[in-house]
Parts: sequence; C-alpha cells; structure tokens
Amino acid sequence: MPTNEQRRDVAKRKLERQLVRRQEQQKSRRQRTVIGAVIAAVVVIAGVVFVVTRPPADESATAAEPTPEPTSACTYTDAETTVKAVQKPDNTNPLTSGTVDATITLGQGTVPVTLDRSFAPCAVNAFVSLASQGYYNETSCHRLTTAENFKILQCGDPSGTGRGGPGYSYAAEAAPVTDPAADPATTSAFPVGTLAMATTPGGTGGGTNGSQFVVVYGESDLSSGGLTKIGTVGAEGLAVVDQIAAKGTVDGSNGVADVPAEKVDVTSVTVPEDALTPTQPPAATETTPADGLPTDAVPTDAAPSEAEPTDPAAAPTDAGATDPAAAPTDAGTTDPAAAPTDSSTAPTS
Repeated sequence: MPTNEQRRDVAKRKLERQLVRRQEQQKSRRQRTVIGAVIAAVVVIAGVVFVVTRPPADESATAAEPTPEPTSACTYTDAETTVKAVQKPDNTNPLTSGTVDATITLGQGTVPVTLDRSFAPCAVNAFVSLASQGYYNETSCHRLTTAENFKILQCGDPSGTGRGGPGYSYAAEAAPVTDPAADPATTSAFPVGTLAMATTPGGTGGGTNGSQFVVVYGESDLSSGGLTKIGTVGAEGLAVVDQIAAKGTVDGSNGVADVPAEKVDVTSVTVPEDALTPTQPPAATETTPADGLPTDAVPTDAAPSEAEPTDPAAAPTDAGATDPAAAPTDAGTTDPAAAPTDSSTAPTS
C-alpha cells in the first residue's frame, strides 16, 4: 500500500509533466503564428512587386471585339421584263443602320439626297445597286403633281411611261412617322423633303417596290399611298424641284395634266463606290422574311402603279391605274382597266 508521501510524489510528477506539455504547446502555437505572419508578408510583398514591375497591358489584345451590325434579309423576286438591263442586288443582307450620300443630277440642277438604311434597308440597298449600275442615267422624270396637298416629282422609269421597272421586285417597308410619340392620325410619315420608292400595293404582306422614286417637294397627304421612305432631300435639292414645279404641267397622252411642262432629264444618280460593301452574314437567329412577300404575280386590282393615273391627285405609283384612289406602286397591273390606254411619256423640250 503506497504511503501518503508516495502518492504526493506521483501527483507532483504528473503535474510537472502537464506543465511541460502546456509550455511545449504554447511554444508550438507561437511558432505557427510567426510562420503564418511571415508567409502572409511574403505574399503581400510579392503582390506589390508584381503590380509595380508588370509590363503595360496590351489594350488591343484585351479590347472587346465589336458586335457585328445587325443585318436584314431581303428577297428580290424576278418580275416583269426590264426596259434596261440591270442585275439584282447581290447583297441580300444589307446594313440596317447608317446613311449613304447620293446625288441625283437633273437637267435643271443637282439634288443631293441622304439615304437612310434605318428607314428601309432593302429598298435603300436596291436603290444603291441600281444607281451604281447606271440604271437611272439618261432617263427622265415622267410625272409631276401640283395639286393642293399632293406635290411630288416622280422619276426612275427608263421607259418614261410610268410602267417600267428593273425586272425584279421586293417587299415594301413601312416608313416611320416623323414623331413616334405624336398622334399617328396627324403625324405624316412623308413630310416635305422625303425621298421614297413608289410602291405597288397587294397581298397580305404589303406591296412591292421596283425602281421608281418620288421627291415630296410640298405638303402632301400620302398617309394611304403605300410609299417606302428611303431618305431625305435637303434645301438645295428642294429648290431645284420647286423650280421645275413652278413651270407647271401639261397633259400626257392619257389626257392627265401630270407631265412636267419642262422636260426633266435625269443625267445621273451617283453613290459612293463602297455603298454596297458586303456585310456580315445574318445571325443564326435570323428569321425568314414575313409572310406575304412579293411574288412574280402582279396585282390585278386597280391599285396605284408606276404609270400616270388618270386622277392628277392620285398617289405616286409604279404602274398605270385609272382608279382616282390608286396609291403609288412600282409595277404595272394586269387589269386592263388599271392602266391608261395610251402610254404617257415626258414631254420634249
């Protein structure tokens, strides 16, 4: 049996061992703390050295790639035989924004115009294509209206009859109003200074365009005319058209007084060489053209066309029509009653 003194010695040695272990643990913790602090300091110093000594970033390598401009798929459909050889536009995915400066040179003076792709990408693309091929050169403006609230000069038919076209058609595109926030009933989409394509109405998807275009030189009610707005004409060009309009009109072969009294020759229509630069292909999500796009068939009703309508107040069109309410169009109708019996040509000087 151990004595009390032996038990005290055992307890004393046990306590000493515990104190030694505690001291060792505390020492170990201090060492780990010191090592952690040293490592942290090394990391901070290394970071500072990297920031100070690293070479300048290559901005050209890190700059984000520009997003390709959106494109719009266009369908150019073979139509009536053209009176002047011309090719359909090769670029069927034209840009949908940006402008093109063009110049319409008439015998009476120069008419600078600004084509705006945002108005009608496919129509602007076709106009630029025709101009670049010289389609409009040495033609005439076959129609002039001077009625109150209907003042337009119509050109773009090499035949001079109002029935000619480029041999293809394409869907009409809605023209934006001048102020989308305004009352649409009172806001005109075709104010003075508008350059637009004459459009043939028809089908659930709207009408079709060809080559004929109009300059709106005075207040005109074209809300139901079906025109496709492609750009604007500035003050310099409007002054030239005003001079033409001031000479008045004479009767055409169909008895309608909507032929310029002074012959209006189109010497040329010029556009920049790079106006038809190919664009990026359409995005993968590109959808097919809307239903009702133009077909080879020409409307058989008495809708407005490019020939001179018998009503001098009829909206500009791309084929003849005897319906006074006929809206502007870009191709002749197949209805015999839709076109005048006599071809109307611009008067000689």
